[in-house]
Amino acid sequence: MSLMSRLAPLPLLLLAALPAQAQDAPAQPQCSGQPATWLGDDPDASDITAAGAALSRQMTTTAGTNPYAMFRVTGDMQPLRLEAMSDGDPSIRLETPDGDLLAENDDAVGLNSRIEQSVGPGDYCVRLIPSGTRT
Repeated sequence: MSLMSRLAPLPLLLLAALPAQAQDAPAQPQCSGQPATWLGDDPDASDITAAGAALSRQMTTTAGTNPYAMFRVTGDMQPLRLEAMSDGDPSIRLETPDGDLLAENDDAVGLNSRIEQSVGPGDYCVRLIPSGTRT
């Protein structure tokens, strides 16, 4: 067997392996077509049905950014409380990943925006909107 015949299959093996590796990479969560961050760093850790404690994430919002965080419910209806704790008084919105508004809150200046609602199985998005910005 010549050296060329032993090396020829290697590029084919590498090319065949590339699509499988690309498919294994987890897709970034999306809310209303925008990138989102899982509250618990990944879908399983963001499941409030199985969470042993409250999930939280530090996020920053400005006039040009309205970040999304995402969480999941895999069990029956779950009561939840969403609260934006900030000196900047952002409003919060609870949405579906497609952008359908489920609830929103923009408490008075100095109070934390809060949503208390029960939700069924599915993925949900929480959006922070800076004070004074309308969407």
